[in-house]
Amino acid sequence: MSLSRAQVQFVARAAAIYGYPMVANYSLMYNNFVAHGHPFNRFRNATSLATPETNVVTPNNDTLYSQAWLDLRAEPYVLSVPAIKDRYYSFQLVDYFTNNIGYIGTNEGELAAASYLIAGPGWEGAVPGVVKTIQSQSRFVYVLGRTQVKGEADLPSVQALQERYRLTPLHRFLERPAPPAAPALTFPRISLPQQYTPTLPGFFHLVNRCLTAFQAPPRVDERLVRAFAAIGVGPGKTFNLDAFPPDLQQALVQGVASAYYDVIRARAGNGDDDWSIPPRDTRVFGHGWRDYRKRAQAAHRHIYMNSPREAVYPLAYHDAVGGALTGELNYTMRFEEGGLPPAKAFWSLSMYDQSTMGFVPNPIERYSLGSDSDLAQAEDGSVTLYIQRDAPSTNPADPALRNWLPAPESEFYLVLRVYMPEDQIWGPEPYEVPPLNPTLPAA
Repeated sequence: MSLSRAQVQFVARAAAIYGYPMVANYSLMYNNFVAHGHPFNRFRNATSLATPETNVVTPNNDTLYSQAWLDLRAEPYVLSVPAIKDRYYSFQLVDYFTNNIGYIGTNEGELAAASYLIAGPGWEGAVPGVVKTIQSQSRFVYVLGRTQVKGEADLPSVQALQERYRLTPLHRFLERPAPPAAPALTFPRISLPQQYTPTLPGFFHLVNRCLTAFQAPPRVDERLVRAFAAIGVGPGKTFNLDAFPPDLQQALVQGVASAYYDVIRARAGNGDDDWSIPPRDTRVFGHGWRDYRKRAQAAHRHIYMNSPREAVYPLAYHDAVGGALTGELNYTMRFEEGGLPPAKAFWSLSMYDQSTMGFVPNPIERYSLGSDSDLAQAEDGSVTLYIQRDAPSTNPADPALRNWLPAPESEFYLVLRVYMPEDQIWGPEPYEVPPLNPTLPAA
């Protein structure tokens, strides 16, 4: 069937939106693991909190990350965790479409030492000695561990826990012979998501690679993906830009560019959605999520974001009067007595540069404030945070300095993380995050 120029552009745009999360996922896998020679199926533990140099989109500054990419083509893996009862921890499992497929950790009530099985598509069986099995339709699964750090002095304790996290191939866990090895794969080079702009033909080459080698589309997407075949996109397909006449080549390029501009580079509009909290039972970050546009947006700005039951992330790009957040203004954020974010575990407020989507370099190296901070409280029980480029006081003894989150000169955005949110955050009278009230800096 021959397609018109408008149809080709439409299909290219839809395929770009659908495939972008996989390409963003591949980019991080390549740059954080493959390019550095870090092996699959082994944890890469961060030993210090995230900084502006951390290659993670919108990272947190509250936990130490333990990251691993599992290659499940040959056999499942067993994740073993020691008893952890004095702090929050979680292991988030993510498939290649960036869906959250399961959790292990505090919020699951998993406080005792235990082992958990992580299996790929088609695997069947029961394994003695594991307390839970998480099955993925992805051949490769990203495991993102977060272990709470209660200040710099607490780092050695968390590092000791990380050394006890174990990934064991199933045959070794069961003390059986190893299965045949999976075929070797090659990994094309790609830049980080922050520097990556989808261009043809390379972008669709990567989409096809991901759909073929890493994760096939789920059954509910088969009809949509069949439409992509008309332009050479899909599992086992080959995209050949030169096979199209010049006018359709231009339509393909415009379709991908439209997706990137309209979806991937989209920013919040006028602040109406700032500080919004997703519904408790939303499936936005898990299986069943078929709003491909939102999934692409999340993969670009907030890849590997937790599901709402694990943590909520109200964001703000604007102040109380709808202006974009910028270092040219000062902002206050006042929590009334009893009005701090309702978290069973902990909460934090972090700031990110709009252009890099990373932390903002600042002279006091402070990248977040929260329940583990020594926040100053007023006599009436309220807590006011100062979000601005320069210090709120020149007096070193002024308590306001403890509540200062340094801003850049340029535009930025804020993320409020609430780990293990209390039920009251959703209602019946939902929790409201205080507004960001702007003022001019002192002359």
